Formats: sequence, C-alpha cells, structure tokens
Amino acid sequence: MGDGDVPRERPLRAALHLARHLASPWWILQFVKSPISYPRRLVVFILFLWGLGRLRSHDPTVRLTERNKVVIYLPRLLCDVLARLAWPLNMLLDVAPLAAQMYFARKPGVWPMPVKDLESMQTSGDASKARESILSEKVSVVPEETLTQLFGTLEPAHAEDLVAKTWEGKLIRTGTRALDLVDLVLARPLLVLGVGWGKRFRAPHRGDALILHWMDKIYFPMPMYGNASIVDMEYAGKTQATARYNHQPWNEHFRILNDGKESGKMVLLGAWCTRDTIGGWFTLTHQTEVETLSASNA
Repeated sequence: MGDGDVPRERPLRAALHLARHLASPWWILQFVKSPISYPRRLVVFILFLWGLGRLRSHDPTVRLTERNKVVIYLPRLLCDVLARLAWPLNMLLDVAPLAAQMYFARKPGVWPMPVKDLESMQTSGDASKARESILSEKVSVVPEETLTQLFGTLEPAHAEDLVAKTWEGKLIRTGTRALDLVDLVLARPLLVLGVGWGKRFRAPHRGDALILHWMDKIYFPMPMYGNASIVDMEYAGKTQATARYNHQPWNEHFRILNDGKESGKMVLLGAWCTRDTIGGWFTLTHQTEVETLSASNA
C-alpha cells in the first residue's frame, strides 16, 4: 500500500458503523461512551423536553376528577420523543402480524379480503350470536371468518363519536392473529393484578394510543406509541372512524357494536391493521365515569 492509499474498512463493518450512527441520536452515543463527561448535556436535554412540553401543553399533568379518579396527562412532545426511543419494540410489533400469520396460524388468514366480497356478506346466525356474546363478554375467542363477517355488517363509527372520551379495551382472540399472543402473555396476566388498558382521544389530532388503569382509579398513558389521530377514513367499503398513529404504519378501524342508547355506553369493534394487514381484533367501551380533558390539536 502506497503512502497515498487510504485504508478501506470491510463493507459489512462500515455499513454497521453507519447504521449505528444513523439509528441513534448523537447524544445517546456520547453519553454511552463517556457518561461521566456529559451529565450537564443530559440535564440540559431533560430541561429542554420539559420546557418545550410546557410550551406546547398547558394542561395539568395530574388531574383528580369529581369521581375521585386520578387521570395523568403527558405533553405531546414527550410522547413523540419516547416513541422514537422505543423504535425497537415498535419495529417488532410492526412485523409481528406477518410472523404470526406465517408461523403460528392454524389456517391461512382471511384478511384482507376484496371489498366487494366483504360488502356482499349478509349477517348470518353465527355473526349475530357472536355479536351478542361479545357484548355480554361471554366469549374471548371468535373465529376469524365470523368476526370478518360481523365487521362487514356493522354500522361505521365516526371520529366525533370517539373524541373527548376515554375507552376501555378488550382483546378478542381468533387463533390466527398477533394480538392473540399479546392477550395471553400480557393483557390477561395484568388484568389479574388489576391493570387494564384502553385508549383516549382528547381532540381529532391529539390521542393516547394506549392508556393503562389500575383498579379503575388511576389512569396513565403509555407514550411508547406516540400520538394518535382519529379521523374518518374509507376502509372495506365504508367510511368509518380510524385511529392513525404518527410514528407507525398502523391504523385501527372502528364500527359500532352497540350505540349505547339503552345501555348508556357505546361499544365499538376495532380492527388493528399494520400496513393494511389485519393484526388483531378488540372492542372499545366508552368509560362514561372517566372525565376526559379536551385539548387543542397543536
């Protein structure tokens, strides 16, 4: 090698080196290399998040409702930052539906199906019974074909039906979708400890994609998924309320299982999709006893 030659790194090593710098913010790399030398930068970064969060959100962080429930709110900026830091977990959730369909399904999935086929379906006895069973919470496992047929016959929900409300969630297993594993491994064990989950939409473009509650007394958001908007969007032949995530290619489409005119609580059937592929089913029930603080879209 001559004096003018520049040593070349191996292509794989160079690619990994570049990916490491592109995937991680510079302050994380510097802090990991020398944590003692950068405490001031870390403090400045925390103050930066707190300051901008206060500028973008004048809402109280903790609110005690009239019914003695503790409801926690987080600044939108903080949710966005934490969602970016949680990208490895979100990446796994993004590919999990495809992996589950490939390796864990006992039979091929039936979704997505052509819109014309979905529109041509009529409510069968199985779908009607499934609707009643889901509303009465007598079953937690419903065949995929039955849910698909039921979803196609339900009236669509609209964005204004979900805004300024807090919702209680419950997963429905089909035996063929990725959220089945989440229900068995996380949701049900946490429920034994008194921890449930749900969603909260404070404005059309301000929403918590996941909130947890303990003993129906303390409600706090999980910001790892970032902000979610609720808009009307066409899907499977109808225009319905759709939750769209800011940081992931995920959509959740909602149709009405119970309009709540008699029970006082609206119940929705939701289909969670990643890259237009169904990843699981769930229901949302309006929590009328939980006050939801409205917010601006900013």
